[in-house]
Amino acid sequence: FSRIVALIFKVKFSTSRLTCSPGTSVSLKCNVTAPSAGWRFYWYRAVPLPSGSYSYELLPGLTSGTAHGSFTVHSLSSTAGFVCRASRGSPEVYTEYSPPQFVWSADAGSRVSPIVSPNSSQHLTYDPVSVSCGSSDEDWRVQMFSLTTRSLHQCSSHTGNKHECHFSIPHETSTVFWCESGRGEMTNAVNVSIHESVILLIPAQPVPEGRSVSLTCKLGQSAEVSSVRFYKDGQLIHEGSSRTYNFSALSKSDEGLYKCGIHLTSNQLLTSPESWLSVRGESSSVLVLVLVGAIFLIVLLILLLLLWRYRNNKGTAKIQITLKC
Repeated sequence: FSRIVALIFKVKFSTSRLTCSPGTSVSLKCNVTAPSAGWRFYWYRAVPLPSGSYSYELLPGLTSGTAHGSFTVHSLSSTAGFVCRASRGSPEVYTEYSPPQFVWSADAGSRVSPIVSPNSSQHLTYDPVSVSCGSSDEDWRVQMFSLTTRSLHQCSSHTGNKHECHFSIPHETSTVFWCESGRGEMTNAVNVSIHESVILLIPAQPVPEGRSVSLTCKLGQSAEVSSVRFYKDGQLIHEGSSRTYNFSALSKSDEGLYKCGIHLTSNQLLTSPESWLSVRGESSSVLVLVLVGAIFLIVLLILLLLLWRYRNNKGTAKIQITLKC
């Protein structure tokens, strides 16, 4: 027999920050459209295939399933898709697999990452936008999940290149993009939203600490502007005539939710949606390299100092030879 199975995530996301940090624990819940008594539940990871579809790998330690329709994945380290199915009876009969559900990671440490052009989380309707996987490897492809229609699509390209996606959308929508390879890899994800009236041009990808960044408030219509306001985490941080707010050198403390508001001369106030500005610190690998380099230089200086002292001692030492005839 076949039953409809649905997989539900209990993961806390804000409406503007749709990705989780590495190490997040995710709660999964599997629903079966039948009385719940007697079911055993099985949990799988969705693994990308070269064909563009997925294979399903049973999560470790779950060969006998679970007696309850809930399960927690601890310390999720990257973007991942999950499915579930259930069984009961003797002999055991399985339901169909649930549609895959995804948890998107904000980790930008992978060698391939989705690149949005122009580099902003927000865009106006009809604006041309592209998303690529930042790799010349044809095995990578752009995946897109519409948060408006709750549907998954593999992004097609007008250039015939599988790892690039071009679009221009005439209506408001919100979509999550990430990259997948036929070798089973998934990258971090970025959120791209389309709006009609006013947007905040804010980097879609994490920005390294120390970089200079400008946030720009963009109006989708011609109108007289009297003032522009910028907000962080709901608090007003700047008001003036300029539509740009500048960071000379980003720090971790600048990370947060930003939006802008344009006050028109007609006394109308138009406000952009909020978007998350992610600030990336130096990676541990970079710090390790710096530390190793510093240790190497210190050791080299010590060796040079010892060599200098040795040569000096050698040049001034007195050698006594006693001859016995």
